[in-house]
Amino acid sequence: MKTKGLLAFVAATAALSGGALAADISPIVVTPPVVVVPAPPTVAGYIDLHFGGLLAWEDFYIDDSFETRDDWRNLILGGGGRGAAPVGSMLNIQLDAWFNFVMGNRQITRMISAGGGDVGRGGIGMHLFADTAGGLNAGVLATAGAVTDFGMFTNVGVEASKAFGNFTVAAQGGFTFGLTGDAAASGYRNMYVRAGATAYLGPNTSIAANVGYNRTAMPGFDTAGMEINWGARAEHKLGTSPFTIFAAYHGSHWTQVNTNSPGAWIGTEHAVVVGVRMLFGRDTLQALDAAVPFADYNPTYGDPFIR
Repeated sequence: MKTKGLLAFVAATAALSGGALAADISPIVVTPPVVVVPAPPTVAGYIDLHFGGLLAWEDFYIDDSFETRDDWRNLILGGGGRGAAPVGSMLNIQLDAWFNFVMGNRQITRMISAGGGDVGRGGIGMHLFADTAGGLNAGVLATAGAVTDFGMFTNVGVEASKAFGNFTVAAQGGFTFGLTGDAAASGYRNMYVRAGATAYLGPNTSIAANVGYNRTAMPGFDTAGMEINWGARAEHKLGTSPFTIFAAYHGSHWTQVNTNSPGAWIGTEHAVVVGVRMLFGRDTLQALDAAVPFADYNPTYGDPFIR
């Protein structure tokens, strides 16, 4: 009996001790690992190269009577580079450089005879724009450029783009004037507006269209004119590579008059190019276009083949 009582006492003591010990032990909580999402690179941009051709004709009238027609077929070689980076919580800066060479029989003949040839146009520029979480980009641009055989120019303007899911609309308006050469001597002035829209069929495939209008005055040469232009572009990124391929079309129709005589010129141009872009700083075409949203679209020396 004494042995049984001793065993019962030991068992009761152990039970009470175990219960007290369990009450003193806190549950072990395993903290899940922190997943760090890397921020996108600060700088985004691209380099592009394109080539193609154009077909154009221009009719000359005197007192509304047709006189002569001039037509030409030229090759186009162009390219450029653009990059953007934030300079504040919402403010971004974008830098551009681009060129387009146009070459045909008329230009080659003029170059051989040391007469120039109006074969090149291009420029450099800067955009300052604010971006918002709602997909709105808005800002200003200032660029400088040249047209061979005519002189140097500058362009200033305002611009904006807004994303609606997989659809983006954009607009730009500016004022271009001559700085040197015949561009300055003629008192060249051009005011333009351009609007465009881009639809993304996926993050790496897009189609775009645009339309624009501008008016030109050259009082030093007694001429003035107006032009409407339009364009389209399709682009696709090649898998996981940084390269895209694209095709672009640009058309224009213009009227130019001599303000001191009954002469007038009416012309039309169609141009098609194909090209490749190398992207950096973003993984998809749509993300790249959102980060680098603008180009200079002025009709004097701007780049008509960018969306």
